[in-house]
Amino acid sequence: RGSGIPQAKTALFIRDGFISLRTVIGKFSMCSITLASGLALGREGPSVQVGAGIASVLGRRLGLSPASVKSLVPVGAAAALAAAFNTPIAAVLFTLEEVMGDMHAPVLGSIVLSSATSWMVLHLLLGDEPLFHVPAYQLKSPVEFATYAILGLIGGFVSVAFVKLLLWQRKKFLAMPIRTRWFQPVAGGITVGLLGWFAPDVLGVGYGAVGQALNGHMVLGTMALLVCLKLVATATCYSSGNAGGIFGPALFIGAMLGGAVGSVAHIVMPAYTGNVGAYALVGMGAAFAGIIRVPLTSVIMIFEVTRDYTIIVPLMIANLLSYYVSSRLQEEPIYEGLLHQ
Repeated sequence: RGSGIPQAKTALFIRDGFISLRTVIGKFSMCSITLASGLALGREGPSVQVGAGIASVLGRRLGLSPASVKSLVPVGAAAALAAAFNTPIAAVLFTLEEVMGDMHAPVLGSIVLSSATSWMVLHLLLGDEPLFHVPAYQLKSPVEFATYAILGLIGGFVSVAFVKLLLWQRKKFLAMPIRTRWFQPVAGGITVGLLGWFAPDVLGVGYGAVGQALNGHMVLGTMALLVCLKLVATATCYSSGNAGGIFGPALFIGAMLGGAVGSVAHIVMPAYTGNVGAYALVGMGAAFAGIIRVPLTSVIMIFEVTRDYTIIVPLMIANLLSYYVSSRLQEEPIYEGLLHQ
């Protein structure tokens, strides 16, 4: 169930890196069904557990010591994330920031090597394509820095709302009788089905809609509505026990939020604001930083998935403010909360 990142951290720090082959196969197959059926969850989080599990299984089959198997878990996680997002640098940073919790981990060299190798294999098989194609953005006026700061603050509040809703719902589902656990995921399916009936963009990861927002092809009302609907849909899907992650939905929520804020700013100050797509791009980073709580990874990841460096300073401002608001209003990060549950 879920993204698998809390389970991978549990395996790393409590079980000497033990992840069973059954877990790997189950996560891979269940997540594939989840994504294919249109549930509002992502593929990147589960890939971390699958990659870590493959490394754990191989290490044990090769007869390595428990310490060596444990050290292989973050190596496998970084390799899988690098391929899932096509972001080798961000994969290294996320593994160190979130999975290991140590930016100076002894296995840093192995993590870098695995991420780079995974990225090379990905390019040999699928070619050299970024996750999103975006036009060139540029800062139109220094006044925009204030607008990006406001976007960061709003992104922080939206991130807190998402995390609190997800943890609250997950707590309620876990409190239900164990005999109900096998059909609890139906609640997520029904929720997404009903919302998707009226707003089809809620279905699935939603990267197609994100691409439209980044290129300025979505209207204000639609983006504002999708922020609310995706937030509810993803929180319910995840908390009810479906297999899937929150990376992709976090980027979706951020893109729609940024696009909506950028549209309002363009209506109020048309002479001082640039392309709405630029705000969608910054919003992606702000939501990722606020929800996942990895500020450094979020900056590098947005740069890697778009290969656009021109918007880096507004991105840093928005990410920092979103991270600050989120950490003050929701002290426990989402993966820590799920781990404790």
